[in-house]
Order: sequence, then structure tokens, then C-alpha cells
Amino acid sequence: MAAIQRPSGDMDPLQRSYSRRSLLPIEQQIIDALGLTVEEYWEFCRLADCRAKERGEEYALVPDVVAAETATIILINIAISLVFTAAAALLAPKPASFQRQGDDRLGEIRTADIRGQTKFAELFGFDSLQDLAALGSIIPLIFARRSKLPYDIDSTTNPEQPEDSQTVVGGIRAKGLLVWSQLLSKSSHQELKMLTTLGLSALGATPSAEGLAVGDQLLRNYQDARYAAYFLNNPNSGGRVTEGRDNILSAGSLEAGEFIGDIHKDGDVFKAFYRATESYESLICGTRTPNSQRSFGCHTPIPNGAAFYPDYELVQIFDREKPLQVLIQDFFAGRDVVAEGPPGIKELKVNLAYAGRQYAEALVNENGTVNTQVSSTAPNAVGVDIEEGQSVIFRSAPGREPEGNFPPHGVSDINTAIDQRMVDVDTNINVGDLYLFGTALVQCVNASHNRPLEPGETVGKTYQFVCKERGNATLINGNYAVNDKATLDRFANSFGNSAKSNPPYGHHLQKVSIATIVNNRACDQTEIGLKSVVFKKVNSFANIESQPDDATLAGFEDGRQPFSLGRVTTFQTRYSFFKIECREVNSANGSEFVDISDGQVFAVKGNSPQAQYNTVRITHPKRLQYEFRIKPVPGSDVVDRFIGTGPDNTNPLQLLGQGSLNTVTGRTSLGEFNISYTGVQERLYADKASNDEFKFSSIAPVEIVTGGIVVDFTEDKNAPVPLNIAYELVADTLVYDEDTRELKYGVLVNVPDPNDNSLAYVRWNGEPVELGEIYRIGAFSGKTVEGKQEWVRQEIQFNYTDPSNSNHSYVQFDGSRVSLAFWEGVNVTNQLEQPNDEDTTKLYRSVEGVGQADRVVITPATEERVVEDEPNLNGEKFASNLFYVFIKNAGTDQEEYVAVWNGVDVSDEINQVVTPSSRVSYRAGSPAYFDTNLNTTVYRIYRIRYVDPVVGYFGKIEKGSYVGDLIDRKLYSIQKYQRRNSTASDFDVFPVDYNVTGGSGTGLVVFAGSYAVGQWQWVVRNGGSGYKAGEAVSVTFPNSDNTTTGVTLYINEVTQVTRLAQGKEQLNLFDAVADYPKYQAEQTSHQEGPEHEIAYVNEQLKPESEAKYNDLSLLGLRVLAGKDWTSMGQLSAYIQEGIKVDRLINDNGVAVDAGTLNASTNNFAEIAYALLTDARIGAGKLIPSATVDRDAMTIAAKFCYANGFRFDSVIEDRQALRDFISANAAFNLLDFTIIGGKFALKPSVPYNPSTYVIDRNKDINEEIKALFTDGNMKDMQVTFVPAQERQLFKAAVAYREEVKNGFSQQKTLRIRFTDTAPYKSPDSARNDNFKFIKGSETDPEEFLDLTSFCTNKSHASMIAKYKLRVRAHTDHTISFKTTPSSALALQAGDYIKVVSDRTHTSRFNNGSVDASGGITSTTTLNDGPHDVFFWTPGGTDTRMQEGTMNVSGGKTGDPLFFKSIFTTVQTDRQARVYRVDSLTIDDEGYVDIIGTHQELTIGGTLATLVDRAFTVDGQNLEQFEISED
Repeated sequence: MAAIQRPSGDMDPLQRSYSRRSLLPIEQQIIDALGLTVEEYWEFCRLADCRAKERGEEYALVPDVVAAETATIILINIAISLVFTAAAALLAPKPASFQRQGDDRLGEIRTADIRGQTKFAELFGFDSLQDLAALGSIIPLIFARRSKLPYDIDSTTNPEQPEDSQTVVGGIRAKGLLVWSQLLSKSSHQELKMLTTLGLSALGATPSAEGLAVGDQLLRNYQDARYAAYFLNNPNSGGRVTEGRDNILSAGSLEAGEFIGDIHKDGDVFKAFYRATESYESLICGTRTPNSQRSFGCHTPIPNGAAFYPDYELVQIFDREKPLQVLIQDFFAGRDVVAEGPPGIKELKVNLAYAGRQYAEALVNENGTVNTQVSSTAPNAVGVDIEEGQSVIFRSAPGREPEGNFPPHGVSDINTAIDQRMVDVDTNINVGDLYLFGTALVQCVNASHNRPLEPGETVGKTYQFVCKERGNATLINGNYAVNDKATLDRFANSFGNSAKSNPPYGHHLQKVSIATIVNNRACDQTEIGLKSVVFKKVNSFANIESQPDDATLAGFEDGRQPFSLGRVTTFQTRYSFFKIECREVNSANGSEFVDISDGQVFAVKGNSPQAQYNTVRITHPKRLQYEFRIKPVPGSDVVDRFIGTGPDNTNPLQLLGQGSLNTVTGRTSLGEFNISYTGVQERLYADKASNDEFKFSSIAPVEIVTGGIVVDFTEDKNAPVPLNIAYELVADTLVYDEDTRELKYGVLVNVPDPNDNSLAYVRWNGEPVELGEIYRIGAFSGKTVEGKQEWVRQEIQFNYTDPSNSNHSYVQFDGSRVSLAFWEGVNVTNQLEQPNDEDTTKLYRSVEGVGQADRVVITPATEERVVEDEPNLNGEKFASNLFYVFIKNAGTDQEEYVAVWNGVDVSDEINQVVTPSSRVSYRAGSPAYFDTNLNTTVYRIYRIRYVDPVVGYFGKIEKGSYVGDLIDRKLYSIQKYQRRNSTASDFDVFPVDYNVTGGSGTGLVVFAGSYAVGQWQWVVRNGGSGYKAGEAVSVTFPNSDNTTTGVTLYINEVTQVTRLAQGKEQLNLFDAVADYPKYQAEQTSHQEGPEHEIAYVNEQLKPESEAKYNDLSLLGLRVLAGKDWTSMGQLSAYIQEGIKVDRLINDNGVAVDAGTLNASTNNFAEIAYALLTDARIGAGKLIPSATVDRDAMTIAAKFCYANGFRFDSVIEDRQALRDFISANAAFNLLDFTIIGGKFALKPSVPYNPSTYVIDRNKDINEEIKALFTDGNMKDMQVTFVPAQERQLFKAAVAYREEVKNGFSQQKTLRIRFTDTAPYKSPDSARNDNFKFIKGSETDPEEFLDLTSFCTNKSHASMIAKYKLRVRAHTDHTISFKTTPSSALALQAGDYIKVVSDRTHTSRFNNGSVDASGGITSTTTLNDGPHDVFFWTPGGTDTRMQEGTMNVSGGKTGDPLFFKSIFTTVQTDRQARVYRVDSLTIDDEGYVDIIGTHQELTIGGTLATLVDRAFTVDGQNLEQFEISED
């Protein structure tokens, strides 16, 4: 209540000495010493203030403190003195305040104090979320591989990387691209489900749980039980994340089963519930948190004729000489007050009402005429319907209670409270703000004056509110109050002139916040997450539940026993209400929102300051963009329509929270919306809508039964709904295999009796379905299927070991057919069905073919011996048609078998072993005779032949039986339908409410509509009361053709509702739903602002086919909101192994064949090769693999590996492939080349061909591939690098220092040429002068950002130093033409030498001649002739001319050169080395060559690779000065 009394939440201490000002230190000590609560202390102060008025001698023990109009300092002193008096009273024995002088002193009886729960667990939701990836976003490519650098490199040749530095580099943190997200409300908290893609193609390894992060917070620091993470490397065919299979090891332990229904039964983590199919579907889903218009609710209530009620107190009266009624009249000095309760009560409760003085007094039409106005001179109230444009006049009146009332106490405290209420009202009404007045939406447009109202106001103020949306409310004269129950009852039931004040649950004025949600895209379903804080609290209120009955109280008074009630401080139940409205986005201008809640009201119930999280799911009638509006519903409307005694009192509220899934169907002009939520349908009655702390427990409640409430009728329509309206056809198909007689899609209808569905075969996707509203018979195919019995398997067996063994079951194959079949030892070969057999007596089948059967060797392989006739050579060695063997040279080293079989020499095959591949051999048998002609023994011969083993193939056997019939059936297609949402165009008459007549009851209402003239459907809207089951009632419906249709309805079922009504008036009726609190001790959650806000919006689309996320690496997360996770940043993972590519080398730097190693890499050459050749991630579909030089790329890969060049990067921007490779190759000291039509990368610097390490000591003269002189080149041009591009600089090079599974840090190296002492340039050995390269701290700084790919400090340092040396040692390029034969062997990247007599110029030999012949030049010209090229600006000859200029003493006397610019021609023969940048052929057939000058040291090495200290005059001088941030 304090929050209503003033904006700050406290009353002004200048009006009340017990107001909630800041506590003094001594007061806090008093509270602590006695263990009081702050509320109890303020209650004491308030009571002490009331007792501080003029009183009799019985109050002598209490100090007399009188408030007066004095200066502020006096008031403060009074307050302080009262505080100390209160402290003394608390510390001293209780005074005998209620006992007469001379009476025995009795100890006071006080009932128990009640203190409810004051501390609650802190609950959290998500305040912000990661945004969904935009359509068309680039899917990243992640290249990474965390590994150690190679350390078998000679450190003297690679000083960037010492041998003993075991550096591990590589890895990258990759941010997930959000492709699916959903927030779920779990009553007390929220769960976020999000699915991201890390990039295209499969990663080399699952990201570690240790490396998962949200924003800059690692998930491993979050409670394990509050999250679960998933990873899936999707192939080209795609796949979906599955619970259990795809969980990342140790990445949270949030169980899928903790919230039943959130994860689909098939384990798919990222499915969402789709109301249209009542199942979980693979919906496309995106969640977001609205940024504006997200709060909603009625708040900051402003009283409309509400009386002011002091907090309830029990007062005892011991002076009983006068009758009780006379005492009451004396106490109230004749005030028109009637004591509450039945006659004979022996207590007096100070629970009186005082006129509040703020009220709505008139309704004015748009034209300024008064529509309705209440009397200003008498108590009256009237209900009004407020239309758009009409104005409500609200008044804050100045009148107050007469100060002479209630002597000796007075009413100054009452008037002070009403004054403060007036100030609060004035503060809370602001011109331009929106308010709800009753159910009408109004806007304040004017006030009678702009002066703020102050306490003691004598003028008052009026305010004008214009109606923006129609509704109903109450006009009332607020200058009166009511104190008797009878008047309150009359006020609640009808607005009559007897009413004196508006109850707290009546129509009041209150600010309103309306939430609006607009779909970002057309979708099928919108889920709206709500965060609500709904509660009431009572602070130090009288414990009236402990108040004894009347007899007990009378006994206390007769016995002069002091008695008081304890105090109650606790949270209470409160309800808050809203409805949902909608309109189409981009609809016609001026289109209004329509209520899609079907007249229902949604409610949130709370009893603590903890947040609740709920979800309403709206299924759209069409895939469109809608604008939804959540509009608060005042408690007064709920009292009128859901709790009151009117016809709608049986309507249930849709209560969000714990419970089951419920659906509200809203049939509107936009179509049929289904709003589903988790909760219950709750019917509210007085007992539920009133908190127990305001009920007297000693009074038994009265049970009220309302019966005969109609539930439904025997029929719900007089004609069927047209099928084309109720359902829509989604498929009409027929799939029947005539060979196998398998019906996959279709219907077989009995020919003799086509209407007998029991004889029909109906199949959808091979499964039997029933004909009905979903599946229907389609078109006749023209075919009739003959009847046939079908064989159905009953059992399968296989237990073969030995065919001779009994009781075994098997089939044996001979070739491709079954030769034998046994079932449990019985030969059933004749009952085995062979292919194409249709004999129904054959009950057995072979389960497997010969290819799947077990191979068993029955008889092993053997040798077969064949013996022939007796041999008789007759002295012939090879006699025809004879068979024999003899041994030639027997017994010697030359012993040799001679074997003949049927006259054929088989000596080579004698004694060989027979095998399946060598199947015949021969042997010598027994001796036959001694042949004298041959002088040797002749043996018989026999042949050995290999005999194949006998093999059997044994498989499973199955037994079955025949089912079916021989009835012929016609073949039809099958049609599948799905329910469709009705739209306005479907109806002939749009559904509205119709009153039902007849029967024994009243109040019966149906909701009905028609799809065609005379064809109506209906449902019970309001069941009324007093009806009987079976009786007939009637209703008349108006048709669209101006006719009517009368329908007789027969009541099928009735029910009854029982509610409890208090036998005695409750102190605070309907306080749980009231818009305005009755007592000062009440605190409600809507006093300071809206109770609800939109926590999130899930927009869902049902795709034509399931999203498979083909060829994407998926990272998913389910996480519960908590203290540490209320802001959901971007989900990321630490990647140690990026996408897999076709590698050129292995991890040891050894080349591999194409297609043999598919793994992750951070080698730039391998990355470039993949981008050029891979059809999935690169240009492989456009660039033939033959146009990429794999061998050259392999060398480049070895070069990068050997020198520690690593490229751990995410490619996430659209860019030209050639530009990307060319730009990044330079950071790996590679050149991107096209040689002979082939793409390749080549090292930019010399390297060791065996180790591939940069060879800084390589003599370039040994690498010269061609020599060009004035004889084989023409049109030579020299282009010098501009001076600003040769400016020495300080390099600031940034790279990433990776922390495994953590966050990388940016490190910066600052490198420049040293200025401590100059060092000798490498070319100084070729001349007598020193050329010094000396850096300075004042050199301009150039920033080199390598953080996108470089994780190696030595890599960053090497690139920075190389860039510095190139800047210092590269000054010009050269171009010329030559013949093809001269450039035949050249390629880009090769070194050439150019020797010319008169073609070299140098910008270091430039100069000018003034008008008098004075020479200014970059180098001093010695006296004598000098060949020069010169040009005279503005002269008559604008060409470059050549001449000889004589110099003497720094001047020339030849006027030809006056006012000219010149450069000396180097006539000495010089040879310079260049690196070829490009070779092209021009139109004339010449080869155009462009090269960059390469400065060499005396040893022929590249000056750009010198990376060592120099010794000058015995001093070691460092080349660079290096520092690191």
C-alpha cells in the first residue's frame, strides 16, 4: 500500500510521525536488541502515534504527544521524542492500558504472530541471445592443426627457432554460426537449445569439452548438470544431432530425460513440438529477445471511488454499564456506521471505510455532450459502455473527514492518508499515457490545471481521458463510503443508487503496458516465452484467523482480560490476467487486432517475488507474418465474467504453470488459431480468489452448489462438415508390385461387396491404415487383383552340425537350389517352396540363398590313382600308346626320370604334388622288367588325379502358414488428407454466440456457425444452470439467405459445481484478483510496474523436407539459465583439428600420394591446394585438377613445414580465390604462379633441397637461369620504387598466442633496424664507401596484422624482418623484351643476370642545373666530362636528350644544360641480378620479362636474407632492435 501512497513508496514524515523515514542508528539498535522486524517496529510507531491523542487518566502511563502545525524542526523533535518513548515502552513492563484503576492486573493474552517465507532462491532467465545467421551468410572454412614445430633443423640456419624451444603452435577458436535455436520455459527457469555450424565439411576431431565457450566464458566453469553439448560431423548426405550418440564427452551432464517431452523419442535433440500434428517435428526454429514493447500488464492502480480502509484492529471495551450499541454510538459520535457481523457480537472492530475522494464522474460524447454523469450530491454508481472517441472525466476532490469526528482521537491520520493518496494520483496521471479504465483503453489528454496537488488541497483537479478501444467501466460518486455488507453485496450485483463506494475488485483506473510481437518472417508457429513476477504481500496485519468466537471475546471483556491479535507478515497469492490479439502484417491500413483467445483469459498465479517462466505456443492458420498483441485484462473483468453471478461464471481461466498441455482454439476472421500452453483450466470462486489471511477461521463456510450445467449435446451438427473444408488433400498415390503382389500405397476393395471395409486391404507406405477422414479411397486403377492366400512366417531355425544327426533344422543347397530340407529332424524337402511355386501345402522356406549360407566340407579333397597295362618298350624310348617309367643315369648326379603316359612325355610332371591348380601328377610304380636295350629297369606308371572335396551349403529354414483368402479385389489409389484450419472465407455464416431457449434451466449459450445454408455446427459456450440430461432445448440460426434454421438440441450430459462461500463476510473479498489493494498493509507486484515481459520469441517453420544440414560440422548446446548465464553470447569451440583435406605431406613433412591421407592441416600450401582442387570447399568443379601442379605444391608444403610457417585461420568472408592465395602466400614467403597453364606455389627465397629450410647462405650466382645483354634484349625500362615506399620504418607485427582450449592473446613484436651503431651494408664489400642502414625510434611505424592466421612468434618475427630488409634493399624493377629462344628455359621465380653498357641509370646519380650553370646532384660529380640524359622543362625540345656535360668546380658552362634535370649514364659494364616476376608473349612474338632487382652480398647471397649480427672494427653489432608487448 505504501507504494500507492506516494511515488517514493513512503508517506511524507511531515504528516505522520510513524511514516517510513530512514531509521536512526539508535532505532536500529532497539530493533536488533529485541529481535523485531522493521515492519513490527513501524507498526509500534503507528500505534503509539494513535495513542498519543487526548486520552483519559487510564492512559497516564503513555506520554502525551500532540501534533501541531509548527516548524519542520519541531515536527522532527516530536518524532524523535516519540521514538525514544517507544523504546522506553518496549523495554519496560506493559502498562495497564485497558484496566480500571484499582483492578487486579492481568497479563495480556496475544495470539501467535505469523511470519511467512521471506527469502527465496534466486531464479534466472536469458536476457540476450545470439542472433540467427542471415540467409546467404558465408559458411566458414576452418583450417587448423595444433602441433609441435619441427626441431631437427640446424639452429644456425634457423635462428628464429632455437632447438631447445619445444613450441606448440596452432589451433583456433571458431565461432558457431547459429542455424537453429529455441528457448523453453520451465516454470522456474529457462532452457536454451541452440544448434550452430562451425563450418563447411567435416573437422578432423571432435572439439574438446574443455574448449567450449559462450562469449568470453568457458562452459567448463559452469555447473555440469546445467548444460549438455553435442557435436556432429555431417557427411554429404547430412544427419541430425542425436542424444547419446553425439554428446561431447565430459561436456555437461544435463539429462535429456529431466524434462520429458523436450527431446523427441527418437533422440533428435533439435526437434520442436508442432501443435498442428501434436508431435515433435523437424521444424526450422529461431529464437530472439525483443528489444521494445516487451513488457505488459496493468500497473500503478488509481482508485475510482475506492474507500480508504485503516488496517483491521480488535478493540476491547471493558466499560459495560451501557449497552453495546450505545457504546458504539458514543465511540463514533453518532457516525452512520453499523457494526459488522451478526447481532450479539461482543467486539468492536475498527474496520471502517472513509470516502476516498478520487473517482470517474462523467462520460462525455465526442461532440462534447454529456452521455452519463453520476450525482454529485448523493451516493450513486452506474455502469457504462465506453465507445471510441468518448471521454471520461476523472475527479480528485478536496473534501476530507471532519476533524471533530471520533473524539478524543480525531481523524487527522485518516485525512493525511487520503491527502497522500490524492498526491499519488496526481503524480501517476500523466497527459499522453495509456490507461485501462475497467476494460476500456483510454488515454489522458488533459488536466484542469498543471499545478501539482499538495496535502490540504482545497480546489482539487479533473482529468480528461479519451477512449481508444471500447470497453465497460463504472462511474461513481467517490465522496461517500460504505461500511455494511448488505450495501457491498448490492454494489457487487447491480449498480444501484444505494452504492456508496467502489470495492477494491471493482472497475478502477490503472496504467497499462501492452506487448507487441511482430514475426520477422512468415512462419507456421510462434512460441512466446513469458517472464512473470506475480505476488501479494501483507505486512504486519492482524492475525484474524486466530480471532476467537464471540463468546470467548465476551468472556475476556467480562473478566477484564486484555487480549490482542498477533501480526501476520507473509506473501500471498495473486492472479494476473491477459489475452492475445492478432492481425496480419502488411494488412490493409487501419486493420484492427482480433482476439484469438476465443474469449478466454490467460492467467499467471504467484505467491512469491520469484520469476516464473511460461510459454504460449500459437499455431497459425496460414504461413504468414503476424503481429501479436498481449493485452492485459483487469481483475475487475475477471470478477465480472469468471467469478461473479452472471451467465459466464462457469468459464474456466487458462492458468499457465505446472500441469498438462492445453489448447485454446480461436476461430477468427483471420482463420483458426490454436494457442497451446502448459498449465490447467482453473475455475475461480470467491474462496480461491480470496487469501486466507483475510478470513475469520471461527466462522464455518457455506457450501453453494450450482447444478444442471450443460456439458454437451447428443449431436454437434445438423449436417456434416464439407470434406474440402475440414480436410485438404495432401497425397493421392498408388504403388503396387504385380510380381510380388506387394501393395505399398493403395486400396484393394472386395469385388462382391465393395462396401465391406473389413475385407479391404489398405496400405500407406506398406503399413496397414484405416479408411476414414485421413485415408480415403481414390480413383480405380482399372485392375482387379485375383485373390490369393499369403504365406506368413511363424518361426526360423538353424542348428546344423552333422547331417546324420537327428532333430536338426536346416536347408542344404546344391548349386543354387535346395537339395535337402529338415525341420526338427523331419525331412521336409517335399514341403519346401521352390521359386515360383504357389502350392499352399508347402509350409517351409529357405531364409538365405547359397551366398549367405554356411559352407561345410562333407568329404575332403582326395587323390585318385589310375594304373595302366604292363609296359613293353621293345627298345624304344618313346613308344606310342605305351605307359612306362625308367630312370636314366640312375645312381649318378645326372639321374633323370623318363616318363611316358599313353605315348606322351610326362617327365616334367613326375612326383609333383596335386593341388586345385595343378590337378594331375605321375608316379613310378613297381618294377616291370629290365630292358637290355636301354640297360635299365622299366617301371610301371600310374597317374594321380586331384579330386575336389564334397562341399555342402547349409542355411536357415523357416516355417510358416498361409493366411488370406481367394477373393478378387479391385485396385484403387489411396488418398491422404490432413486437417486444415478454417478461414473466414470457408464460412457461410461466421461463428458467434446464440442463446438457447427451452428446458428447465437458464443461461445456456452455444457458439455456432455454418459452412452452407442450413448446415450448422455448434459447441457449448456457456452451460448455464438448472438443466436436465435428456431434455430438449431449441435454438434458431439465421442463414445467409435471410432464412432461418431451427434446431432441436438434446442435452447429453450435465454437471454441477460446488463452491464455498464464507458464512461471514471476508475482510478482503477477491483480494487475489483485485486491481486496487484495500489495506495499507497490502503490497502487490503490480503497484510499481508491469508484472510480465516477453522473455523470448521462437519462430518456427515446418519445411517440406527435414533439414539435414548436409556437409556441415554441427555444434549444439542445451543450457539452463543461471546466475552466471543470463546473457547468451556467441557459442564457440576451440578447434585443434580443422576440416580435413587431401594432404600433400604427412605430419613429418614426407610427401604422400594423392588421396591417401585425408586429414586436418594448417600448412598454407595444402590449404591452397585444397581450395583449388576440392569440389566441396573450393573451386574443384571449375578448375581441373590437372591444371594444379601437385608436385610444386608439395615442395611448397615441405617448405612451410620446415620453416615453421603455419596458417591456422577461419575463412568466413567472400573473396576471390586467386586474390586470397596470392595475398596470403607472401606471408609464407611463397609466390603464387601460373606456369605452363598450371597453378602453383613456389618459395620466394632459396631453400635447401633436402631439408627445405630457407638457405640464407645460398650463392645466387649458382642459380642464374639466363643472361641478358644488349644483344638479346630491347626496350629495357627501369622503374624505381618511389621514395615514400623506400622509407625505413618500425614494424609492429601482431600474432596470436594460442592457449589450448582457452582464448588466444594478441601479441605484438616491435622490430626496427638498430640505431645503437651502424652496420656495414652487404654490398659495401664492392666499393670503398660504407653504405649504412640505420634505424631510428622516430621512424614511422607500420602495423602488420597476422592475427588472422599466425600463431608462431618466430613466423611473425621472420616476416617482419624480411619486410624490413626488402624495404631497405629493393629499389627498382626492370622490364624488357627478348626472343623466345633466349627465355626458353625461364619460369617466374627464376633468377637472371642482366649485363648492359648504357642502359643502367640510377636515381642516386640524378641532378639539376640552374640558370647560371650551377650543379646540384645526389652525388658529387668530379671535374671532367659526364655522359648524361637530360630534360629541360618548358624548353623548346620536350624530349629526353643525351649529351656530354663538362663539369668544373661544380658548374657547367654549356648553356645547353641550363635549367635542365639530368641523370648520369653509367658507361661501365655492370651485371645485376633480378628475380623474374612474369613472362608473357606480346603480339609481335617477343617475350616480355619483368623482374625485381635482388641485391647480393659479396658472397652472392641475398641481402634480404641476411639475418645475423655484423662485426665492424672488432664490434659485434645487432641488425635489429626487438621488443614485445
